[in-house]
Amino acid sequence: MTTPSITPEQIKAIAAAIRACELDRLGAKLPNSTALNAITRALGLGADFRAFKAGLTTPEGPQATSLAYSCILFVFANRDTDSELCDDDTTADLLSALSALGLTGELLPSAHGYCTLHCSTSDPQMTLEQLENRHSHIVKLVSQMTHKGEIPAPLGSTLWQVRTDTPVLVVNFRYFDNDQVCSSNITETAWRARHRLGLGDEATLLLLGGDCEIEAHYGGSDITVEDVMREVVFYHD
Repeated sequence: MTTPSITPEQIKAIAAAIRACELDRLGAKLPNSTALNAITRALGLGADFRAFKAGLTTPEGPQATSLAYSCILFVFANRDTDSELCDDDTTADLLSALSALGLTGELLPSAHGYCTLHCSTSDPQMTLEQLENRHSHIVKLVSQMTHKGEIPAPLGSTLWQVRTDTPVLVVNFRYFDNDQVCSSNITETAWRARHRLGLGDEATLLLLGGDCEIEAHYGGSDITVEDVMREVVFYHD
């Protein structure tokens, strides 16, 4: 089957709009799968949405690899190593609001001069548009909490998604105090998303360093990123 003029993501958007109208006007809405299947059949694309999506092909082969997880990251300044960003009640309220958005939240104590709020989901149907929408909700929530004096204003935020075939980059960096060179693995989509934070490569590495344990007292001015490689090929973006 060749790729039709309408994509699965467009069908999902149509279904979401219809269900939102139903909720506003009728106080109830169709199950998501029912709406998707009805739209698929109405457009003559197959018996149901799942079959339509599975049958799609592109010039490169199967339509897409599976989505592993999606992430949203907020960064706050906090140089008091190991201290918490806010009190327990505020943390509970924040994490509860994230759960209502279908996200798992984790507010990490200060390290490298920052506290971070990690929000994630392993929902395989999460689109980038939906993730951006959730990010916007969290921006408003954090702004309201900042206005109340419950948490400080964030320095920045970003988001990314990881698929089963997303490349893992090797980031080589050097410590200034001992001239030691170390490497850290970071998924390509996370590394590309660093620009939205506006904190620089070194700070991003400390925040997303993954499998490389860097002591909490090191800050962005204590290391320098020397190169980023993908399959032993120097990577530039």
